[in-house]
Amino acid sequence: MPTLGGSFSPWREGEGRLQRLETQAMSISFTRLGDRAPISLYPGVAFQFGGKRHKGALLVSPGGVYNWSSASDGFDEAGLFGFLNMEEAHRCDLLLLGTGPKSFLLPAGFAAKVDRRGLGLEAMGTAAACRTYNVLLAENRQFLAALLPI
Repeated sequence: MPTLGGSFSPWREGEGRLQRLETQAMSISFTRLGDRAPISLYPGVAFQFGGKRHKGALLVSPGGVYNWSSASDGFDEAGLFGFLNMEEAHRCDLLLLGTGPKSFLLPAGFAAKVDRRGLGLEAMGTAAACRTYNVLLAENRQFLAALLPI
């Protein structure tokens, strides 16, 4: 998949061509890995979704699953907010945050920034977040997920 600027690249296949999803406030792009699908953890710190395995962090929106490459060394608040600035994020009502092997204290003011975007926030270990994600997906909820690897 093409990658432009920064760590991510949101390209979506549509009508036989690639479409770039623009962020509004930042010049960050996200690599689209596939359609939104049930996610499970695979031994060896990988996620499995849509018949694919992916090592590393994921960002998920109603439009698909994206690589969160800048979070490979830990929580990347700036990259996450760049993702939240994407146009399709405005249709969602919840951000599900998988914090890795266990929960951690979120940066000061993080919850308030998420709340200002009109999103609820649920943060938990990634294993629990994957289970919650699958329930929300089955309910056809409009939500975003940011999942750090275990």
